[in-house]
Amino acid sequence: MPSVVVIDPVKSGVKYKKAVRDRGHRLISVYAFNEELLEKRRPDHADGDDISLCARDPEGVLERLEPYRDDVRAVLSGNDSSVDLADHLAHALGLPGNCVELARAHNHKDVMRRVAEQAGLRIPRYRLVGSAADIPAAAREVGFPAIAKHTSGGGSHGAALLADEAALTGLHRLETFDHFREPVRRWLVEQYVRGRKIAVNTISYGGEHWLDATFDHRHLNDAVPGMNPSAENLAWWMYHQWIGRLPELSCVRASETPRTWATYRGK
Repeated sequence: MPSVVVIDPVKSGVKYKKAVRDRGHRLISVYAFNEELLEKRRPDHADGDDISLCARDPEGVLERLEPYRDDVRAVLSGNDSSVDLADHLAHALGLPGNCVELARAHNHKDVMRRVAEQAGLRIPRYRLVGSAADIPAAAREVGFPAIAKHTSGGGSHGAALLADEAALTGLHRLETFDHFREPVRRWLVEQYVRGRKIAVNTISYGGEHWLDATFDHRHLNDAVPGMNPSAENLAWWMYHQWIGRLPELSCVRASETPRTWATYRGK
């Protein structure tokens, strides 16, 4: 039976389950989270699964997928933190996916910055530190305001704005465990540059490239008091919560090719 593998379909990723089954495919859900944590926080995580597997790395997932691998038609990431795992699995199975050579750059911020630097892009000043205790010195070096982030993961998990020297007194409140409840071993401390922020979603396959959508953040931090300044999850948040409510938000979607753009609001 044609099957689709979804990595970590929890929280917002649960929607992948319905989409896969509505299309008549067998749903194979792979959970890369700590199993004890998964059972505690998401006791219903396996609801709707045809097959549920638990593994933390590509080799472990492939081993558990062996009885079904000839039937797998696609591998999807249902969670920001699992994008690189999905890329490695798709590559190993000979299925469409992102460039596996750059897989870690998709949700490892230190690798992402290094790739950007090598490409000659201008990026904010940043420092990598191995302990939360080293964050104050790094923040002073890159300059205030700064942002402290986990090097891996997504959805702004663990991100904190360090607006000034006084903010350093609140570092004891930092989230020191990642999405998988593993201790954070590396931190990115980055200069916060206020300005226009645009998220660009693209699709590449078989040497062809498509622009799917762009989201213009338009100083959302000013529009919504108290909004976390990290842009990691703003596109999802805007689309599902605020498109149509705030006049300064807009979305541009490509139609067929990047050369044909249609602009719309409130959709």
